[in-house]
Amino acid sequence: MFSIAIMVVLWLLQVIFLNTFYESMKKNEIYKIGNEMVEKYNADSEEFFTNLENETIGRGIFAHIFLEDGSLLRTSQTVSEFQNKNEFTKRPAFFMRNSIRDFNSENWKRFLEKVNSSQSKTATYVISSRRNTKTMVYGAYLGKSVGQNIYLYINSPLQPVDATRVVLQNQLLIVSVISVLASLALAYFIARRFSKPIIKTSIFAKELAKGNYNVEFTAYDYKEISDLSSVLNQTARELGKTEQLRRDLMANVSHDLKTPLTIIKSYAEMIRDISGDIKEKRDAHTKVIIDESQRLSNLVNDILNLSKLQQGIESLSLKSFSLSATVKSAIEKFKIFEEQNGYELECNIEENINALGDEAKIVQVLNNLIINAINYSGESKKVSVFLTKTDKKALIEIKDYGEGISKEEISKVWERYYRTGKAHTREIAGTGIGLSIVKEILEAHKTSYGVLSNEGEGTSFWFELPISE
Repeated sequence: MFSIAIMVVLWLLQVIFLNTFYESMKKNEIYKIGNEMVEKYNADSEEFFTNLENETIGRGIFAHIFLEDGSLLRTSQTVSEFQNKNEFTKRPAFFMRNSIRDFNSENWKRFLEKVNSSQSKTATYVISSRRNTKTMVYGAYLGKSVGQNIYLYINSPLQPVDATRVVLQNQLLIVSVISVLASLALAYFIARRFSKPIIKTSIFAKELAKGNYNVEFTAYDYKEISDLSSVLNQTARELGKTEQLRRDLMANVSHDLKTPLTIIKSYAEMIRDISGDIKEKRDAHTKVIIDESQRLSNLVNDILNLSKLQQGIESLSLKSFSLSATVKSAIEKFKIFEEQNGYELECNIEENINALGDEAKIVQVLNNLIINAINYSGESKKVSVFLTKTDKKALIEIKDYGEGISKEEISKVWERYYRTGKAHTREIAGTGIGLSIVKEILEAHKTSYGVLSNEGEGTSFWFELPISE
């Protein structure tokens, strides 16, 4: 289409409007020369007439100075030009005037009418002769001399362009056909080069839509397509992780639900069949049912809390609170593990540290991190909690001294239902969502957090909060 548009413009300029274009250029050229001569005119200066000859000689333009009665005073044409026509006699002025192309009394009268009727005392127009030739004429009033008006008369023959137009037409026809065919071929190969990677990307995208997350989108030379491939590769990887997470979710939730439900059912049957009339046994069995029911409730609550956090349903209530008191209170709730299970909770807390945040959510973070540390403290059964002040930040660190986490697994600890596979006691095991909730809460606070671990040396979870005065 672009080539066709260029060809149309060339045809219009070189063939259809060639005459008009040529006449317009000639008119502008003569008009410019004429106006310059009018501005420089000085009847008493030979320099003016020299300039008149220099401006027109060799350009197919002829300039003449006439009196109003048609007498020729000066001309840019040399006398020899008229001698060659055998028209030069003892009265050169008369014959020189009559030898000027298309100059006759009728045209002279028309010339005077056009110049004198013009407000600027200038005129530019075209005259046609009986021989079907055209002449461009420029006229201007110069002033008076010996009682008569003086006029500048410039004429230039307009050469016929019909032959030129035929030549150009034939050439343009050939050029147009070649250009259109070449542009079609070029457009085909360019379009093929562009569309090939897009078609391949589309095929792979269809595979991705069918659930094949192992497809690999190829990077190409074009930046935009290469960027698209990179994004789609990342999408495939993330969808693969999501699919794996869905499977893990179903497996873990099924396991977490099945175990307490089985226990509840078994102990309920025991109460019905065996211990219903024995108070001690009945109370013990009832306690198991209550504990497992509580575990189920905790699981459901954690799932709901995580969903609310991820969907942004729950907004933060930021305010200043005593972080030192909050951490102490959180630790105090887990002292029961020291008394009943022999765990050691070590506290290193700086006093009088106030922080800005949602206190209820931070308590939830502390609870999840402490129970996670207890869960994976291993044989040491030791957990340390640190609270220190650094610059304008408060640093909280919860450390266990268990088996630690490998480098391959450490980046996955924040994922839902992910467990490192290290042994932990079921009685105090969590729901598998605690660290995901911690991550969502801390990211909502727009604060830094992380995990440090070496195998065999334990694991340390930390996060920061801005200090408030």
